[in-house]
Amino acid sequence: MRVLITRPEADAERTAERVRALGHEPVLAPLIRIVPTGAALPDVPPDAVLATSRNAVAAIRGDAGLSRDVPLFAVGAETAAAARAAGFGRVVDGGGTAERLAEAVGAAMPRGARLLYVAGRPRKPHLESALSGAYVLDVVEVYRSEAAATLPPDARSLLGAGADPVAVLHASRNAADVFIRLADEAGAGERARAALHLVVSEDAAEPLRRAGCREIRVSPRPTPDALPELLQPLDARRGGPAPNDHVEP
Repeated sequence: MRVLITRPEADAERTAERVRALGHEPVLAPLIRIVPTGAALPDVPPDAVLATSRNAVAAIRGDAGLSRDVPLFAVGAETAAAARAAGFGRVVDGGGTAERLAEAVGAAMPRGARLLYVAGRPRKPHLESALSGAYVLDVVEVYRSEAAATLPPDARSLLGAGADPVAVLHASRNAADVFIRLADEAGAGERARAALHLVVSEDAAEPLRRAGCREIRVSPRPTPDALPELLQPLDARRGGPAPNDHVEP
């Protein structure tokens, strides 16, 4: 099966390796570009750092003024791994959602603590809403996501290639929304809606459901790196070749 990967380029390469290991053909068509903002962090040191994306961790990795001794609360396993690689020694995996991350912070940090949230733009308000009443919250937008202006050529070619099965991996709600909009603008909307959509969460699935996509599977683990695992039951159901049993963690 050919699998369209819409993640930003560096992330897409990692996902493509997992797709190949399962015996499928990845097609890279990044729809989002990650751009560091260069925003300065506050002079007042935080009691803890919050990160809801590995892109945020990458943006602060070179900041020598930020202590690596404070706890870093990461939204999930992927961001937590990036934080450890960046030198943070006390990393808490928040469980995959902003709501669970807020609960983890509430369980570990005393009220009134100063929290540095290294954030992206755009973002959802859930984490800030959950924590702002109990903590001093410094929010710094360290990166922004820029959507592609048109559907990448490889994606247009794949969606126009006929009746062969196509899967599309969506690692965020924003990416799913952009994919449908650009497919419609490219005249490939019907083919896009007929594809198999593998999404990181119910929230990411919502734009696809609203657009009338006919087959959507939501990952039981809310991390983008888990998305290729959804290819296994899809192959079994459609009678295709059985993928390898091994899935990278």
